[in-house]
Amino acid sequence: MTGQEERADLGFGGSFEPAPPNERAVPREHGRPGGVVRVKLWMIGVGLVLAAGAIFGLMKLLSSASKQVAAKTQGMIGQVDQAHNVDAQTVAQTALEGAKTIYSTDVSYAGVNPASLAQAQPGVRYTAGVSTDPKVVSVASTATQVGIAVSSGKTCWYLRDSETAGTTYGSGHGPCTGATAMTSANAAAW
Repeated sequence: MTGQEERADLGFGGSFEPAPPNERAVPREHGRPGGVVRVKLWMIGVGLVLAAGAIFGLMKLLSSASKQVAAKTQGMIGQVDQAHNVDAQTVAQTALEGAKTIYSTDVSYAGVNPASLAQAQPGVRYTAGVSTDPKVVSVASTATQVGIAVSSGKTCWYLRDSETAGTTYGSGHGPCTGATAMTSANAAAW
C-alpha cells in the first residue's frame, strides 16, 4: 500500500478507508438538517415534564402533611377547650360549696355575694357582673336560691341551688352571670 491508498485492516477481512480530510471537520447531524436542535429541544421538553412531575409530587406531599398538622392542631385545640371546660366546672362546684357553707350558717342564700364567697372560698375572683374566664365567678342570690356562672372562654357553665329544687345545671353562650344561672340552670347534670 502506498500513502495515497492507506487502508486499515479491521481484522474481519474488510478494510477501512478514512474520509478525506475536508469531510472530517463537518459534524453529522443525524442524517438530516436540524437534527441536533430537535434532539436538544426534545431533551429540554423531557426535563420540563420531569421537573413538573417532581413539583406536583412535592406539592401533594406538602398538602398531605399540612392536612395532618391541621388535624393534630384541631385535636389539641379540642383538648385545651375540654380542659378549660373542666376547669370552669370545677371552679363553679367549689363556689357552690362556699355558697352552701354560707347557707348552712344563715339558713338563707341572701348573704351570698362576691365578698362573702371570697371569704368562704378564696383563690378565685368573685363578681356580680360577667364571668370572663375560669378564674372569675359570677354570683347572684335571693333568700331561697343562688346562681353561679363561670366562663370557660367559649361556654358559660351555670349552677343553681335552691331550697326547693336542689342543685341544677346548665350551659350556654349568653350572658355569663349568676342572674342568668338562676333562670338557665335547669338540668340534672351538665
